[in-house]
Amino acid sequence: MDVREKAVNLAALLPRSCVVVGGSAGTGELTTSDGERLSDIEIGVVGGFVTLFRLRRLRLSFAPVEIFWIAPWRWRLGLRRNLSARRPNQMAFDLARRPRLDQRRRRTPPTTWQASDLDVREALTLISNRVGELVGHDTPYHRVKLMVACGDAQLMARGLYASTYSARASAYSALEDIDVRTQGLVVDAYRIKLAGGLESVDMRTVREVLDITVASIVPRAQVADDTEWRLVVAQIWSVQRARSVAGRAAEWFGRLMRARRQSGAVKACLNVHSLVCAEAVIVADLLRLLRRDPSDAGDVLVRWRALCY
Repeated sequence: MDVREKAVNLAALLPRSCVVVGGSAGTGELTTSDGERLSDIEIGVVGGFVTLFRLRRLRLSFAPVEIFWIAPWRWRLGLRRNLSARRPNQMAFDLARRPRLDQRRRRTPPTTWQASDLDVREALTLISNRVGELVGHDTPYHRVKLMVACGDAQLMARGLYASTYSARASAYSALEDIDVRTQGLVVDAYRIKLAGGLESVDMRTVREVLDITVASIVPRAQVADDTEWRLVVAQIWSVQRARSVAGRAAEWFGRLMRARRQSGAVKACLNVHSLVCAEAVIVADLLRLLRRDPSDAGDVLVRWRALCY
């Protein structure tokens, strides 16, 4: 599939917009195995609400390309999502450096975050996103992606993150202050991600790399108050549990819609509420541990693994 051609065709259908080729397709580093494409192809479109409405009609005709809308303010301010707080993030960092076709009258440039702007919180956010993907789809590709994310997180924590996998692989392999065995495993993951031909990765190895990575970057965090730590821990928790909570909620509410019983609706709400409250207790315990002694990663990891696995 010619991704650039898809982008040109989309730009022709959406005048006065800016088309951005995102993800590994934008850097020409798509992962394939036995001739099958494993990486998602993502194309973002910067434009107003008219562009958003047009995109909804075009998405099916451009499958399997994933097309997403980028609000003008998100592009200008460098936000992670269309509605989110403004802080340095990997998504905006990468999008600002991807190839684009800009046909807008006012070509407002995006905020270009620097590698030194990304911090430990963003590193933990990346890891939690990849853990969430692996929880939903345990495949060799997602295991490799999580190990690569561990390398990316180490670079973020040091202000060395780069926009391409090849540049990040080189930067990570040059690090001298990390566990040698872990470094070798992650370098192999980068190689597999770039070269394709996926090899089987043992889950115990993935967990080992994950634990060592988190243990090494958590003490680097310099957090001002409880609110900041709460955001970090809540992000790790929410991504890993969102699918299970949403799935159970959908099942419960689906049943009650079929039965149309008010008592069923009340029970479903109480079930969701109790599940979220139970998880919130674990998050609160994690938060207290982190605030008491952030450098003591042992106890934190015990609780963290309980959330992950």
